Amino acid sequence: PEQLARSAGVAAMMDRTACPRPLEEAGGDDGPDNTVQPMDGREVSVSCSIPTAEVSISCSTPSAEGLAAGGLGAGEADVPKQDGPVRRPVLLAALGLIAVAACAAVAALTAAENDGGDAEVSIRAAPRRASGNASGVGMEAFTDAGAHGEGCHTVREGEPCHRHVTWAMHTGIRTNPDWYPGLNRNSSFVEFQEFLAMEDGNSDCPRPCGSLPTERPSPTLPAQPREPSRHMVGGHHWCAAPVPSDGQNLKDCSVRQGSQRVKVLTYNLFWWNLFGRRNGNGGSAGNLIRSAGPFDVMGFQEADNVWWPLRDAGMARGEYESESALGMAVVWRAVAWRKLSAGVQRIAEDRPDQWYGRRGVLWVRLQSVSTSRTLLFANHHGPLPVGTGGICGGQATAYNILRLLQRSAGPSDVIILTGDFNADSGSETFRTLHSRIDHVFSGSSFGGVDHFFSNCAGSVQQATNLGPGGSDHDALMVVFHV
Repeated sequence: PEQLARSAGVAAMMDRTACPRPLEEAGGDDGPDNTVQPMDGREVSVSCSIPTAEVSISCSTPSAEGLAAGGLGAGEADVPKQDGPVRRPVLLAALGLIAVAACAAVAALTAAENDGGDAEVSIRAAPRRASGNASGVGMEAFTDAGAHGEGCHTVREGEPCHRHVTWAMHTGIRTNPDWYPGLNRNSSFVEFQEFLAMEDGNSDCPRPCGSLPTERPSPTLPAQPREPSRHMVGGHHWCAAPVPSDGQNLKDCSVRQGSQRVKVLTYNLFWWNLFGRRNGNGGSAGNLIRSAGPFDVMGFQEADNVWWPLRDAGMARGEYESESALGMAVVWRAVAWRKLSAGVQRIAEDRPDQWYGRRGVLWVRLQSVSTSRTLLFANHHGPLPVGTGGICGGQATAYNILRLLQRSAGPSDVIILTGDFNADSGSETFRTLHSRIDHVFSGSSFGGVDHFFSNCAGSVQQATNLGPGGSDHDALMVVFHV
């Protein structure tokens, strides 16, 4: 009650010119004797102008007849009557002011609560919300549009996607042009929105109206003509994927076996348990990495702070570099490999019955310091439940991964795809991937959900299961000669 009274008191002190007192608007007048003339009505409508937004508040106040009768209305018959010719009008005025102030306070709190903490969005969203169109586009309004383009919405200023698009147009394309293949500084707003809707799983942008789903050309490969009609898999979800044309695959290794030795690790660290509950288990994961290393490239899943086990393994920043996103990490020997580009994209989502979120692929393109050989290393943590492929199914998950690899790889790259796919060898995800990129090696945890795939499977010299090292997954090692 104290907090409400304090809020009401503050609200009542608002500028009278910005929000006139309801008593005056209803015909009340302050007489010479400082008493307030009684009102006839019960309903007071207050309209306050706020910069770029309007709030309309309707507050009920007691009538003079109601007060004279000794009550405040239905349900309040126990309130003591106030006698005397002066007390009734004074009480009426006081109650009216308190009611209006309380309404203003509640309206302010409600507006802040509805709009969240983003002041810019909340102010600009108010007129749209009043007309029934909430600020921004709700997730359900566009995540089901996905790649198949069955829903569209061209965003407006003040919506979350609008900020993503303008940042990409004015900053992203200048600082990281490789993130936006097929676009340039002169590309239109709609083209940027379409790119974010189709290619960037992080943006949560809808497909703009008037556009058609298109393939973006690779930054290193010539754009391929798009078939007039593409069959889609994955239903009406955001992660639905086009089925690649027949013969389109990643089974061609354009490099012959050479002297470049590439030692690779994939490892799900079981973070919440091994590090969250057991505090690293005496450095067991780091000891495993150190005993089997050094590695050229490592892919980790469930890695909230990958440098914890790396320090346990005796690895130091500078000698190694890393990229992290979505609970995944890619680490490489900086003394042997130079980063050319990197990125992350969401490509799948857990089913509601075992939902933790959207799942993605974190990739890094590297060049050997000694031989100039180029390598595309991609690390994936797949959707749940195990073997389902998530809400879009195994085929869509696999096609989204393959599409990302094709778009990100150079013409002569060695492609290595690793991770905990949450999909065993009998799953649709595994079978679809295996049909278009060669399978190299799998673990045995959870029926065999950790995998290696590569376009240069014939260059594998060694494949070893290193054991769990305290995790619930086995660490897997593969050595390539390319």
